[in-house]
Amino acid sequence: MYRVVIAPILGGIIGYITNALAIKMLFRPRRAIYIGKFHIPFTPGLIPQQKSRIAKSLGQMISGSLLDAVKIEQIVAEKINTFDAIELEKMIFGIMKKELRAIVYLGAALGFCMGFVNLLF
Repeated sequence: MYRVVIAPILGGIIGYITNALAIKMLFRPRRAIYIGKFHIPFTPGLIPQQKSRIAKSLGQMISGSLLDAVKIEQIVAEKINTFDAIELEKMIFGIMKKELRAIVYLGAALGFCMGFVNLLF
């Protein structure tokens, strides 16, 4: 009886935690980490690592329908490149808070469902 309840709940908790951790790893660590001369993989996080590319893409997206597109694209890219990792993280979370939260909850729901599937086998 306990297995019927615990497996889906445990799966939901695991799904929630793994998705929350994955979203945090997009932004952190904010700098590359080294042990001696060896670079630790996946540091810095994806967003800090790709900041200049994100800035250029946002500039292109904003300037897409304007006449003086090149100048606006450069201004937006320069502005975003001046942000430190914390400011960039706050900006992205401010824009995408609902979507990122939905991803975490979806992970919990999928984990819950996988807990039920686990009971079948």
